[in-house]
Amino acid sequence: MPVRSNNLQQVMAVRSNNLQQVMAGRRNMLQEMMTVRSNLLEKVILVRSNMLQQASAVTSNMSQQAIALRSNMLCCV
Repeated sequence: MPVRSNNLQQVMAVRSNNLQQVMAGRRNMLQEMMTVRSNLLEKVILVRSNMLQQASAVTSNMSQQAIALRSNMLCCV
């Protein structure tokens, strides 16, 4: 019986070690996924910010052109 008990302890130790390795692998994978997701979100925010700045600049430019056009039209009348 002691041999069987020893075998069972070895099996349990191997299973425990395997489980620890699996959990460590999953933890690393989750950390990598979170890093990738964070990087993607930063890029999305940067792109959206740039788009908003460009849209604002275009709107401002169009407003200035409209004001200049109205001013020219009033001068000519």
